[in-house]
Amino acid sequence: MEPFLDDLRSIEPDQPLRPLLAELVTILRGRFRGIFELTTAVGIVGPPKAHRHKERHRQEATAIMTGLLSPHEHELAVPPSELAHITRLLTFSGSHPHIADGQTLTTDQIVTIVLDGQHSKKA
Repeated sequence: MEPFLDDLRSIEPDQPLRPLLAELVTILRGRFRGIFELTTAVGIVGPPKAHRHKERHRQEATAIMTGLLSPHEHELAVPPSELAHITRLLTFSGSHPHIADGQTLTTDQIVTIVLDGQHSKKA
């Protein structure tokens, strides 16, 4: 978990929102894909029954992501903590080949959905 947290900490905070979020999503996707490949290889297809020991790490990752997004709060329609949560959930589900029916989302797709939604630009 520490290498993942170190990767999050290494994101340059003084950059525009879209590239910052793209870097964050790329790191999340890499972490999730690695976990999915490992669990699939050993035959695990669902979440573990007890994972409270990882809660501290999840909270730390959320705090890092929220801190990175906070300087862009004026650009967001939701609080930075909520955007971090939404980004994590969409990245998780969009990166899991079984959840996404084999059509995983790219970093650009996730960033676009999170920041722009899927409404018609003509509306």
